[in-house]
Amino acid sequence: MAKAVEIERIDLLVHPFFSLGNPGTYKKKDGKFLFELWKEHIDEIAKDPARILFISPAYEGALIKKLLNYANKKLGGRFATFISNTLVFVDGKGKKIEGFRTFAKAKEFKINSEKVKTRALGEYTNKCVTDWLIVLNKEIGLKNPVPYRNTQSTLLPRKSVSSKKKGYPKPWELARLLKEPGGKKKLREMMLKHGNARRKKANQESQGKGFKEFKPRTHLMKKKPATKKKRRI
Repeated sequence: MAKAVEIERIDLLVHPFFSLGNPGTYKKKDGKFLFELWKEHIDEIAKDPARILFISPAYEGALIKKLLNYANKKLGGRFATFISNTLVFVDGKGKKIEGFRTFAKAKEFKINSEKVKTRALGEYTNKCVTDWLIVLNKEIGLKNPVPYRNTQSTLLPRKSVSSKKKGYPKPWELARLLKEPGGKKKLREMMLKHGNARRKKANQESQGKGFKEFKPRTHLMKKKPATKKKRRI
């Protein structure tokens, strides 16, 4: 019997190409940008045998089918679609497996719920990506399933459509921003604002769910003051 593979990180791609509930409305170049962004992430996972990927599609479409096929080709048994409302995992061969533990056992994966890292990306980090990651974290058995409220779980805004609200740039807009004069500074300011907003919501979610280990982390809401470098004598 083959030795079980210990999984150190689980990635979750939520609702790719969902586009505000109107599938397929992305401009061709923007849809292509997202496809390449997530394709590169799949390539990154493929290089690390201790990582697996779940994708939760919101609808059926050409780009999604293409992305699912690519993930299956690159990752094989380390990839499955995740149906969050029924907690069913469908592997690349179309086999449905109920429950994460059953899936892990079937694939001979070893999971330590106290050490495994989880990361989520997709659309949108201020809604579905967060909600679906909490569902998955609970299923895996993380003590505190709320991202940003533990050291095991977080989101990847730089690889996601961060928000449907105005003022939050899309991934392809961020790429263009970096090429503009002063773009890096603007990007840092946007990411700080977004990160603080996410942590605030995570604090509220933790309080609402009554986690005993909850402790307000208000210091994370503040920008750290710049420190002066000591001059060498």
